[in-house]
Amino acid sequence: MSTELVSSPPQTVDLVISGMSCAACSTRLERVLGKVPGVSEASVNLATERARVVVAGGAARLDDLVAAVTGAGFGARLADDRPEPSRDASADGFFFFSLCPPC
Repeated sequence: MSTELVSSPPQTVDLVISGMSCAACSTRLERVLGKVPGVSEASVNLATERARVVVAGGAARLDDLVAAVTGAGFGARLADDRPEPSRDASADGFFFFSLCPPC
């Protein structure tokens, strides 16, 4: 009988993040996601509003990742790789500016 632990391969989860307005936001989210148990790597891209999280063998659930992001004051959902509808913010005369606490 073998006593070796069998681990499943790491999984990559892509999230769409909302509410970021600066590089401090993305850096903060990288730290927040990195503290979720089971996360081995997290990178957040401000320009694409995406987070890529590497989870060791299913140790962290999607709900855990979303809860961490929303707990930090941002929105998150699983990326489904469908293109976001493009919308010109100036078309309706409104501009939305989100100010994060570090700004």
